[in-house]
Amino acid sequence: MAGYVKANWDIALDHLHQKMGVGIIIRNEHGEVLASKQIPKHGCPQPQIAETLGAFMAISFCLELGFNRIVFEGDAKNVVELIQRSDGLFGTYGHLIHDIQILLSNLQKWEFHFVPRDVNQLAHNLAKAALSLTDESILLCGVPACIQDIVYSYAY
Repeated sequence: MAGYVKANWDIALDHLHQKMGVGIIIRNEHGEVLASKQIPKHGCPQPQIAETLGAFMAISFCLELGFNRIVFEGDAKNVVELIQRSDGLFGTYGHLIHDIQILLSNLQKWEFHFVPRDVNQLAHNLAKAALSLTDESILLCGVPACIQDIVYSYAY
């Protein structure tokens, strides 16, 4: 898909401290980082619900930034498959999937893809680092310290 951005998301859960971290990274079609967001949340939902919330937050972030041609990638296969469904059978947290599909209807073009954890490492590291934050962190046109080594290794 020409003229697109790629948005990866992931979550990290800290059951001991009852926290959830969400990591989102947006890159252009050449792999250059355009934006990132780290979101710490209190509470520790079930992993599948947390991943669904993370996908919702990734879509919302892309909409806030004005992107409308987006390839979303996440490592929660079951969540990606539910979002791709069009039959309305979304399981026990169908209201969240329905809300995601409403958000997606605001985009010109979108795709959702499952990727293995190693492909989703940037978002995963952002999510883990979000667990130690007290407030959201948004970085536009820069690379957060927690993923600089990985991003710069891609350049060479």
